[in-house]
Amino acid sequence: MLFGGTPADLLVPQVFLAVWALFIMRRYRLSSWALLGRVPRGYNWSGALLLVPAMITYAVGATAVVYYSLATLDNDLAASLLFEPLEESIAGFFTAAVFVAPIVEEVTFRGLLFGTLAERWGKTAGMVVSSGLFAILHLDPIGAFVFGLVACVLYVRTRTLLVPMAVHVLYNLLVALLSLSGLSDSQTPTDWAEFWTQFQYYGFIAMLVSSPVVFGLLGRWWPSRETEMPYRANSRAEMPQEPTA
Repeated sequence: MLFGGTPADLLVPQVFLAVWALFIMRRYRLSSWALLGRVPRGYNWSGALLLVPAMITYAVGATAVVYYSLATLDNDLAASLLFEPLEESIAGFFTAAVFVAPIVEEVTFRGLLFGTLAERWGKTAGMVVSSGLFAILHLDPIGAFVFGLVACVLYVRTRTLLVPMAVHVLYNLLVALLSLSGLSDSQTPTDWAEFWTQFQYYGFIAMLVSSPVVFGLLGRWWPSRETEMPYRANSRAEMPQEPTA
């Protein structure tokens, strides 16, 4: 299960991230418009939307591989994380996971962190480091890392956080629905060895099937060194034009 626990478990980290983001924006007087940007006119959403089911499939497969490895060390820990039930309010869970998290995380990790690191170390290093930090907060670190890379690429490609936000919302919505329809405590396996073996097997297949789509589009859209970062481009567009003679 990629989501579990209480809504508070999801909201508390988002509150800290939101406070940090607001502090940074006020401290350095960043323009919220330049950070957010706007969706390009006539933007074709088909590629971005195609990535969502492909990334979920890849993330589920990667999770299977990670949890199989963890189970070889501590079966109880792997099982408790994978089958952690949702508790308390389902509405609160959806609000935290599907609406709050995508907005806060995109502003924090893509708009601020990636933007800052890219200016200092270059776009590729900024993508890798910001996506790595993003992955630490998730139970599916490999899938979250790849999602972070995709979100960075979409941000640079479209010069707006609205596109990765929309992709993030749809991604979390589908994952949340999968989590709600997943196995319950009463359906936990009786033969863990067989379960982990099959889980890993199907995980490899899922990664194999989804990788061409995910990494094919990721490589195709990867920004060049000369591509301007969104905040700089949006800031320049925001400045009033000088009158011409």
